[in-house]
Amino acid sequence: NHDEFLYKFEGQSFGNISIKEKYFYQTASGEKILLIHGHQFDGIVKYNKWLQHVGSVLYEWLIIANVQFNRVRHFFGFGYWSLSKFLKAKTKEVVNYVSSFEDTLTDYAESQGVDSVVCGHIHTPKIKKSKINYYNCGDFVENKSYIVETLEGEIKLFHETN
Repeated sequence: NHDEFLYKFEGQSFGNISIKEKYFYQTASGEKILLIHGHQFDGIVKYNKWLQHVGSVLYEWLIIANVQFNRVRHFFGFGYWSLSKFLKAKTKEVVNYVSSFEDTLTDYAESQGVDSVVCGHIHTPKIKKSKINYYNCGDFVENKSYIVETLEGEIKLFHETN
């Protein structure tokens, strides 16, 4: 969604980095995982490109406004607070969309014969254990979140605090 320009590089390699639409991975514990960005299952991105671009511009504006807002908060001794994260969490339609997105991705992962799916796209970090596990890494800017595999093969979600 924010990196659409990279799609033209799909299938190419740059050193030991390959650009792929999806990738199948097996953890040290044997869990089969589909790694995918997730935009492929987003009806807004897929069928309403203009709305995606408007949303992308608004999101970028919120991130910039949030930086200024947090400078003021810091000046008064308050910690970081995410305006866009707050707005997402308070919007019922977004909650329904996120749930639908998770269901769509886990259904697709099941059809691919894997145990789990790792994605991002909607920037909502989450681990949901079910018949097909759902792992969303979130993002580095707003949520400061990421997913790692431990040496034992367990998938964990982390949030940076600074």
